Amino acid sequence: MHQAILSLVKLVEVSPHASPYQNADILPLPPSRRTWTRKTFIFFWLATAINIAEWSGASTALAIGLTVGQAIAVNAISTFIICLALVISGHGGGKWHIPFAIINRTGWGIRGAWFTLCNRIILSCCWYGVQSWYGGQMVKIMIGAIWPSFYNMKNTFGPNEFMKTNEFVAFVIFWTISLPVFLLRPEHYRIPAMVSSVLVTIAAFTLFIWALAKQGNVGPLWNDPETVYGVGRLSGSKLSWAMMRMITSGIGGWAGGILYQSDFSRYAVHPGDQIWGQIFIIPVCLFGSNILGIITTSCARGFYPNDPLLWKLYDLLEAIQLHEGTSGARAAVFFAAFAFFLSQVSVNVVACGVVGGMDLAALLPSASRLSTYVADLVPVQPVQPVPILALVLS
Repeated sequence: MHQAILSLVKLVEVSPHASPYQNADILPLPPSRRTWTRKTFIFFWLATAINIAEWSGASTALAIGLTVGQAIAVNAISTFIICLALVISGHGGGKWHIPFAIINRTGWGIRGAWFTLCNRIILSCCWYGVQSWYGGQMVKIMIGAIWPSFYNMKNTFGPNEFMKTNEFVAFVIFWTISLPVFLLRPEHYRIPAMVSSVLVTIAAFTLFIWALAKQGNVGPLWNDPETVYGVGRLSGSKLSWAMMRMITSGIGGWAGGILYQSDFSRYAVHPGDQIWGQIFIIPVCLFGSNILGIITTSCARGFYPNDPLLWKLYDLLEAIQLHEGTSGARAAVFFAAFAFFLSQVSVNVVACGVVGGMDLAALLPSASRLSTYVADLVPVQPVQPVPILALVLS
């Protein structure tokens, strides 16, 4: 009888060796690693949701003929849907402390889940490359604020290339700086997230207040975007479809973020700690970044009328240094660029590299220690983010 029980136990016993089915990266987190409190999630979302991409989120809406009010409305609708999806997606991680790689199996099965993991790994690599380019632009601004001659570095690339030499140098610097950050485990992100969130919030509001004070009003883009862009005001079905397009576009931009919620909600000390950041901080960040971006860009159009619309923060900071030309302006530009540089590191490492690494570890557990570095290395050559961005922004 005793031997029969032992034999039965052996049949259902899980192997202690790592495999794609169970390994240290995807098993439920032990209590010792559940270190994210409500404050941690708040700092985390402040550090990652206030970024270059969100700042310019309304640019397309205004360019296709929506008014400022309509652009804000579609942002509010998409943000509400995003937050609802975030809460639902993060529930499993907060309750059972398991990642997306495991939750994914409930819908796709044990082996079918590998298909979606492969898709998400590819998405993480592509997004990592794009965000690295944005981060590299902030490195370029920081170097240019210290040594203005960096902006005029001899371009050794061909005239038809998508980047200049100084942009490539800055991109490599940002990519290199990101590498050692992967050595930090997610349960230890509280202090870095707090520092980054405080600095980027201060930088965003300082830039907004400065632009508003310099212009003296909200600028021409806010009052009359149709004239600035040279497009007619939409009405009827065209307006409805344009608003629907922007709502789905806003949700699509966060599709990856919605999926990976359980990868970080699993670090919650108590189930539900993650919800505070999802339903309070994310709406404030997305909605606030949208409005700050519109007003600041509108003001910049007023006091720099000969420049193109300065939606991208790095273009705006470079223009400020060029036009203001004082040592104080250079210092302000440097510190603003540094704050958004930290934000891009947070976005890149947390939302792209670590997430892609977790998924890769679920497929190749024997290489789990190298998985995040694979997500970091692949975007440099195979993905080629610069042509992608050049096509989108053209």
